Amino acid sequence: MRDMNIRLILADYDGVIARSSDQILLQISYQEICKHRYVPFADYRKMYQCLQPTPPAMQLDFLLHAFGQSQLKPRILELVSSISPCLSELSRFLPLCQRHHINFKVLTGLPAGAPELRPLRALLAQTQLIHDSRFSKLNLQHYRKLVAAQRLAPDRILYVGSHPLGLLTAQQTGIHTIMMTNPLFSAAECGGSLDHLDAVVSDFAALADVLWPDEELDLAL
Repeated sequence: MRDMNIRLILADYDGVIARSSDQILLQISYQEICKHRYVPFADYRKMYQCLQPTPPAMQLDFLLHAFGQSQLKPRILELVSSISPCLSELSRFLPLCQRHHINFKVLTGLPAGAPELRPLRALLAQTQLIHDSRFSKLNLQHYRKLVAAQRLAPDRILYVGSHPLGLLTAQQTGIHTIMMTNPLFSAAECGGSLDHLDAVVSDFAALADVLWPDEELDLAL
């Protein structure tokens, strides 16, 4: 992407910033359900995957209802909320954006005061967090409204997400799109459906390599 004059990176909170949360919710909810009713992990994971990109709380409601275990929700939410997303890699990526005069914003459905966002608020200014509880990753009009609010030409914007269909929808606005894989959506599983993307990366270190291929960068711990 060396020839692209990207001025803004929009990152999805659930799929990119807190991408480990998908794996955490998947594992914890599976473990808790299996204490009461055994389900093959492959089958459970497939159901969980089909619910993307539904908000996590709605995913959990559906899964627990499907297995008749709705009473487990408070316990599962307590366990999940006790694990904060790891932002160490992001903290090393942000100075690179500043060096290249690229703004970085995070799109989240969480309210401004959500405790889950506390570590992120320590890294970003208030104007770098976009809160929209009604935003749907599959709604083209929502992406168009989001892009228009940035007051930049679409081809100056890069959207980084994890949901293949959401990225395809975002791309219809004219912005660049990169998929950051996570435990639910790997490049191998998505196959040819990713051909329309600018790139597929596994983490922020790989994203930096795509954006600045001529620089020697090391974001690893």
